[in-house]
Amino acid sequence: MPVGPRSALRTENSLCSTGRRFTCRPAPDVGCRKSRAGGGRVDIWGYGFFIRAVAAGVLCGFACPLVGVFLVARRYSFFADALAHIALAGVALGIILNLSPHVITLLVVVGAAFAVEWLRQRRRFHADALLATVMAAGLSLGVILVSKSRGFGADLTGFLFGSLLTISPIDLQMIALLVLVAAGTVFLFYKHLFVIALDEEYARAAGLKVTLVNTAFILVAALTVAVALRAVGVLLTGALVVVPVLIAVRVNRSFRG
Repeated sequence: MPVGPRSALRTENSLCSTGRRFTCRPAPDVGCRKSRAGGGRVDIWGYGFFIRAVAAGVLCGFACPLVGVFLVARRYSFFADALAHIALAGVALGIILNLSPHVITLLVVVGAAFAVEWLRQRRRFHADALLATVMAAGLSLGVILVSKSRGFGADLTGFLFGSLLTISPIDLQMIALLVLVAAGTVFLFYKHLFVIALDEEYARAAGLKVTLVNTAFILVAALTVAVALRAVGVLLTGALVVVPVLIAVRVNRSFRG
């Protein structure tokens, strides 16, 4: 009887009419569910981890472009990328401090978002130069902290590219809650965000509460980036925020759809 890696194989020792033995074939997996219509095919929808992965992907795919529309309109497209690179430092810091990496990452991302917006409003730096500097600084700090943390190198791929299949029910509930907050904020301040994205000075002259709206939007953008990091990772979050918006612009340039 086969042992080791071949222990999952089932050998048919019966002789056929020609005198030859049947070849070995894999035994059916105990945990697999077979669909009635497909015979021996595995029903992937019967697994909870797959359903959670699809749900998280759909939620992030809805929230990221929703925020990305106004970031692109503000010519602030690298904002999500800058926060995502800073998040790597937050993850490593959480591991070094023996605290929850997700909580520390959320706090670091939100704090960095408000710091970037504060510098932009003070007009001390141009937006593109500021975001490029923040992105480089965040990545450098993240690499330094990763080198100082023990046992983090093996999990680095999961943080860089995300890990949809390992999302737990609690993670999915958190993602759904933050996506609802982001969507509600965008729809509540939709007209204000539209005017501010086109001309912030005109919005101030028109009496709109620009500071309040900007604060709410920056918070929502930071939360959206932090949520997307769990699903798609540091390297792909910026693409999920910007690329769907650029595709939509090629189809229709109006905010009305």
